[in-house]
Amino acid sequence: MPVVSKKPGDSFLITGRVNNVGNVAIDLGLAPVLVGPKTYGLSVKWYGVIPAGGFSLIYQSDKIPSDAPAGTYHLYMAAIDRADGKEFQRVDTFWDIKVEVAPPAVKKIELLSVSVS
Repeated sequence: MPVVSKKPGDSFLITGRVNNVGNVAIDLGLAPVLVGPKTYGLSVKWYGVIPAGGFSLIYQSDKIPSDAPAGTYHLYMAAIDRADGKEFQRVDTFWDIKVEVAPPAVKKIELLSVSVS
């Protein structure tokens, strides 16, 4: 699986194509879902009505939550039906996002070659 490295608060961009392979039109929204040390459902972007057999190109940005602990998160896209606001499918993107958190600042010295007389 491809992996991209990010820090909490960093933006990421998802691009691709969504095909409606069902037999009814969908008023489609997509929301990234990160599953890892914590699970995050991120903001929904509405793409409009996609007819049965139709498609939409997606171009969606979001941010890694600022409180995300370090670790690897698998990226899914939740498909939301605007008619009822409910998730009807979760699609695997086959991408991982590795969140790297800087270690906390430490003030520490090492004292060498001391002589006292």
